[in-house]
Amino acid sequence: MAPAVRRRLTPVNYANQLIEAINYIRTQKQIPNFDRISRQLQRTAEITPRRCKEHLNNAVSDGLILEYTAVGYKGSRTGLEQEGYRLPLQGEDEEQLLNDGHDWYCFECHGPGEVHECTSCFRVYHQGCTREDTTEEAFTCSICWACRKKSKMRKKMLNTLLSYTMIHLKETTKELYKFCSKVNPENLQRFVYKKMDLQKMEHKVQASKYRCLDEFLADARIILHNCFLLFGDEKGGMTDLATIMVKACKYDIEEIDLCANCYYMSNAKPEDWFCQPCNPPHDLVFAKQKGYCYWPAKIVKDLGGKYDVRFFGGWHQRAVIPAEYTKPINTDLKKLAIKKSGSFTNAMKELKKHQKLLEERERELEATNGVREEEEEEEEEEEEEEDSVNNEMKEEEEEQEEEEKSREEEEEGDDGEEKPKKKAKNTLKGNTKSTAKRGVKRTRDDAEETEDDLDNRQVTSTSVDRQAKKRKRDSVKQSSQDESIQVTSSSVDKVTPSPPIATMNAASQTTAVKMEHCSIQTDVEEEEAKIPVGLENDAKTEEDKLNELSEDRMAKVIADLTQRLEEKFEDEKAKALKEQSDRLTEDFGKDKQQAVERTIANMNQNMKQEMEKARKTGEESTRAEYMEEMKKLAAKHKEAIAQTKKKQWCFNCGEESMYHCCWNTSYCNLKCQQEHWQKEHKRVCRRKRPTTSAN
Repeated sequence: MAPAVRRRLTPVNYANQLIEAINYIRTQKQIPNFDRISRQLQRTAEITPRRCKEHLNNAVSDGLILEYTAVGYKGSRTGLEQEGYRLPLQGEDEEQLLNDGHDWYCFECHGPGEVHECTSCFRVYHQGCTREDTTEEAFTCSICWACRKKSKMRKKMLNTLLSYTMIHLKETTKELYKFCSKVNPENLQRFVYKKMDLQKMEHKVQASKYRCLDEFLADARIILHNCFLLFGDEKGGMTDLATIMVKACKYDIEEIDLCANCYYMSNAKPEDWFCQPCNPPHDLVFAKQKGYCYWPAKIVKDLGGKYDVRFFGGWHQRAVIPAEYTKPINTDLKKLAIKKSGSFTNAMKELKKHQKLLEERERELEATNGVREEEEEEEEEEEEEEDSVNNEMKEEEEEQEEEEKSREEEEEGDDGEEKPKKKAKNTLKGNTKSTAKRGVKRTRDDAEETEDDLDNRQVTSTSVDRQAKKRKRDSVKQSSQDESIQVTSSSVDKVTPSPPIATMNAASQTTAVKMEHCSIQTDVEEEEAKIPVGLENDAKTEEDKLNELSEDRMAKVIADLTQRLEEKFEDEKAKALKEQSDRLTEDFGKDKQQAVERTIANMNQNMKQEMEKARKTGEESTRAEYMEEMKKLAAKHKEAIAQTKKKQWCFNCGEESMYHCCWNTSYCNLKCQQEHWQKEHKRVCRRKRPTTSAN
């Protein structure tokens, strides 16, 4: 399991507040002890003394703040010792801020704590902030895995496309172009491990250093990480700008990944750029948008039941169209019922031009059978390799220069005698690092070449004979050279005197050399004439025997060497196969685990969707039942009201009446009639009473 390491314990916002409090107290010409710091933080940031003590101890353990014993020099504490806190001076506690290979804060959540260090880059992650497996000994982050994938695009083409992306990012977020130079350099050194801004990304694009799209996105995420550490999560600030920049970067990278040719043409915009065919070419259809007729378009992406299309003619707009609203490009226009207009005719002209260029390209490919493209690819690959080597050399030189500059700035406060020693040490370290890197690269290249030679080498009897003959010739030449050297040395000893070399000029030296050569030749001829014929024959037979022996020995040596090479090749081949099989099993296990996680996630998502559907259907059914019940109750209510309106009611007690008195007055019984008559009704009753005649 990859060990978790505590890089830092203090969050960046609390560390900044502590540093600001200490600086404020120092400006008041007071000793920044714990009481003053806690009061200041309680007043400005509403931090309790307990939290203040905790963060202060963490900052001291992180090396951001130093603890010391101070002596009061004014007020009631004059001459008394008290514990104070101060910021480290230049050169103090450099171990906490030196380049030790990894960041101090999590790259995902930007917080401190126990983190896992990536073995391939500077990034660190909390266990809950990464999807990668941290149980293995060597932890590699997801960004490094993504950057290791080989890009299908050529390096120069990739960087030209990224140059257009850089233009878009600069237009949307101008403030991030040189923000590192505008930030306080002390905070930059305290909290930011790797400096990155849009200017550096632009320089890398111009130098064609990016090898894949994920590297570009990784640098954009470094800017977001640095902005969060320097400016916090304040709304409407630099961090929000960085998030907008990362989103724009992701969108452009998705567009490049979708179709690099379309992205290049839409940004470069040469003449008739939309008519140029892509590689591979897009499918052509007639697509219908709501409110418009069918229109010729390219299918950019299949979204499963829908198509992301781009229309011919005009502004070349994009839209997502359902599959049922698309027709094949060879459909008759009369069936589509299209209203022909000037814009539609222009779009059809573009379509015909695009189809013509597609046919010409197919003919060229059939004629050449892809030979030219392969040659061009090989040439470009060679150029890319040369450029990569040059870029690596430039990077090493730039890193050395930056290290020397930073060390010179740090050593400005030191004595003059110590500066040249430190500079010499730094230059020696830089040189040893660069030479070690180059030596490692050369050894890797040599190992690859030897493996290729072993793969391509075929040991046959003819090759052994040729090698033996070559060795024989070389041995004969060496023996003849040794004999001639011995003869010339003896003849020189006999004939030529040893003149003083120091007193001779150039002309006399050349004449002396010529005379010596002539004398050597004459002496050799005389000695050869003196040798008898029999001795010459014996010498020849001895030489033939020696040659035969040397040939036999050479053949044996070559046979042994070939056998060793074959054994070595077999061993290396077995090792390589074993390593490859182990790697494949590991990758298969990872892929299997990822597939299981995906299936579980899909199952959970499907279950959630089904539960949501069931909930919606239940709510709809209950709502329908509720509405029906309400309708029934309303009908009953109306009927009851109508029935009550038909009846008459007692004016006195409100019960149902049975005795009618006058136009709106009736009673339930005689008792109510008499009570109401006595109260008021006799004064207002409208009932006609019969008149009695006088007797």
